[in-house]
Amino acid sequence: MNLKDILKKVAEGKELAADEKAFLESYDPDTADGRIPKARLDQEIAKFKAEKDRADKLDSELADMREKLEELENSGKSAEEKAKAAAEKELAKLQRQVEALSKERDEAKANFEKSERTAKIAALAQKHSFSNAEYLDFLAASKKLDLNDEAAASDFMKELGKSSPELFKSAAKPGGGTISAGKDSSGAKQRIDELMKKPELSTRESAEIIKLQQQIVEADSGKDATQNAKQGE
Repeated sequence: MNLKDILKKVAEGKELAADEKAFLESYDPDTADGRIPKARLDQEIAKFKAEKDRADKLDSELADMREKLEELENSGKSAEEKAKAAAEKELAKLQRQVEALSKERDEAKANFEKSERTAKIAALAQKHSFSNAEYLDFLAASKKLDLNDEAAASDFMKELGKSSPELFKSAAKPGGGTISAGKDSSGAKQRIDELMKKPELSTRESAEIIKLQQQIVEADSGKDATQNAKQGE
């Protein structure tokens, strides 16, 4: 937290946030962490207040100068010319307001569209048991998939299930490469070893490792369950 920023707010008479108040209340001038002592703190506050008073005075003087300048510019003008100048000034002000509101609207629209897309991707990932919604968003964007087209989205997920079954959580997938519970997991372990030898892993390969590790755990759990069942017999 920047102490100078807090001092500036104090000098300007602004209300401090709760964390800023807590910072000042816990201030210890005897600590050696670079904070200024109490006497220096008072000096800084006084300095900021003096600068604030000077800035306010300059603002007032500037406003007076602008008013006098406007009077000089309007001197000798007819009532019609003065009205035109005032209208142009008001128009410029309104245009600035329109630009600000348009920017705010565009930002709000972009945020809404982003949130809406995130929700649709999450729903699509959940529906088809896809393991990584963010990666699914990347894949869908790269294929320019229309998320509002349910048929196209369904076909996209089917093709993805065939080409990259390791990216899905479901054990029953088209062209699936999962390991059934109780079966040998050596193939998955070998594949993980192969991937880990690479200097760099793609997002898809990282997701594959995660999926394979999960399959190994499930396979080992299945083996334990089978052994326990046999012992019970």
